[in-house]
Amino acid sequence: MLTIHNGLNSWFALSFTLRTERKNSHGA
Repeated sequence: MLTIHNGLNSWFALSFTLRTERKNSHGA
């Protein structure tokens, strides 16, 4: 269960990072 939780955290972190980079590049 802990492994799954860590996986979700990693996925959310990656998704958030990609979304932020995309927003920054689009606004630039």
